[in-house]
Amino acid sequence: MADRYKFQFSSALVPGVVSVDGYVATGSSGAVLNTAAGTNLNAAGLPLYLPKGVLSITRNSTGKYTIALGSPNTQASVSGVDTYWDLLSCKATPVCPSATDIKDQVVSWNLTSPGGSPGSTGQYMSSLVIQFVNSSGSAVDPPNGGGFLLHIKLKNSSVV
Repeated sequence: MADRYKFQFSSALVPGVVSVDGYVATGSSGAVLNTAAGTNLNAAGLPLYLPKGVLSITRNSTGKYTIALGSPNTQASVSGVDTYWDLLSCKATPVCPSATDIKDQVVSWNLTSPGGSPGSTGQYMSSLVIQFVNSSGSAVDPPNGGGFLLHIKLKNSSVV
């Protein structure tokens, strides 16, 4: 049965909900193994691509990662950066091969006004920063051979 207060497909109270989900593998010193070209391989010998909707993931410092939203694009005329109206939720769940004291927190998200964005005014979400910490609040890297499950929900509509 239809619910007049929710939007089709997402069952959300806001229109245009987009989910970006995927697994990010980490190596020694927390280095990101996923690439747009899939040059690194997992234990089963399969390529580690970036999750769909993620342009890049960069390790800034111990346990801190910047996630740029977008799609790799080889056309010079297209920047490849996706922009969204708002961040609805973000979760990066650590996946560790052994018991590890680690949890995530969203540090910040970037609101920019890039040219060629939908509409002519306003700010748009284009990247976010996630920090992994232990129970005492100190920055830690995901362990070698581990990684994290990424789940981001974004608003892709200017409708309130």
